Amino acid sequence: MKWINQYQYAVIDTETTGVDTQTARILNLAVRLYDGKNLVNIRSYWCLPGVEIPAEAVAVHGITEEKLLQHNAQPFEAYAPELAKLLHDRVLVGYNLLGYDLPLLLAEFDRCVLAGEALEHVTDLRFKDHVIDGLPWVWALDRYVRGKGRHKLTNTLLRWGRITAKEAEAAHDAVADAAFAWQIFENLAVKMRSHRHPQRWKLSIENFGKFLDLQRALHVEREQEWADYKKSLDEQQKRAQELSDGLDGSTP
Repeated sequence: MKWINQYQYAVIDTETTGVDTQTARILNLAVRLYDGKNLVNIRSYWCLPGVEIPAEAVAVHGITEEKLLQHNAQPFEAYAPELAKLLHDRVLVGYNLLGYDLPLLLAEFDRCVLAGEALEHVTDLRFKDHVIDGLPWVWALDRYVRGKGRHKLTNTLLRWGRITAKEAEAAHDAVADAAFAWQIFENLAVKMRSHRHPQRWKLSIENFGKFLDLQRALHVEREQEWADYKKSLDEQQKRAQELSDGLDGSTP
């Protein structure tokens, strides 16, 4: 991307208690800071959730209450002013950032009592335009790739030849996943140029504003396709249940 060195970035990833962005709590938040392409700092925040960590969440990331205590975890609110300042004036980068990590982060900030500069920074964060989410781009660039989980973060990097199978084992560690998200972003231009329709992506490579415009369109398109898929799946399950009820005589 021709404009990549013109900005400062904060790449974020979270490990949490669940999938609902309004009720899940952050257990570990990684922030990798870049000036252009140069990594300048890595922060890792371990957070006490204030709720029980479900077993299904532990099975994914391995974070238990004991592990949080080992890392001297604090309630999210203890980190909120520092985080709000850290993310201010940086381009946010992530993978499924628009659909998950950013709404989750904003919900955590909403639970905090903030004032002054911290409150102003969170308000700015809520309306931030400079957000880069790798997922809509992968969905569009690898639209016709087949296979379960094909658009997952590590599966994409394996397919693109950017990480090894051993490196992929580090997935569901926030610091590692933030690094993987940056690799997706760094390699977008290469994928755009080698795409079957490279002209579609030309303006995004050359201009950050055009990049963001197209990303917004891709995000909306992907969200609609996902909603249509879930609706179709629900209808299939409903028909299957109705057929099953009819066959076993449970309906008149």
